[in-house]
Amino acid sequence: MKSLLIAIFFALVLITCADVVTSSTTNQAVVFTNDQAHAVWSPTALLIAFSAPATTTVSVARQGNGVTVTLATTSITNASSLVWNPAATYLFPQGTALSITATESNFTAQLHRRAP
Repeated sequence: MKSLLIAIFFALVLITCADVVTSSTTNQAVVFTNDQAHAVWSPTALLIAFSAPATTTVSVARQGNGVTVTLATTSITNASSLVWNPAATYLFPQGTALSITATESNFTAQLHRRAP
């Protein structure tokens, strides 16, 4: 039953997403920057994967206009993945960035985003 719910969740995420970008890090941070003129995107899901089960704290933030706003922070124990589904629509116009930081140094982040 749990596998079916996870499959349905990912199917719904994929249906609503227009774009998926992936980045890996070895220095505790991944940043997705909107550098496209006249383009705005909004995250619909963020999937984070660690190479091995980790105990870490993960923070998601919006950076822009010299200001950093934390959108979510959570801690996991002995887990190899994490999914963040924004509870609100966060807009990222040109010059803004979505940053993901963790106390664990090696991870991969996959951002699902769409035009609002």
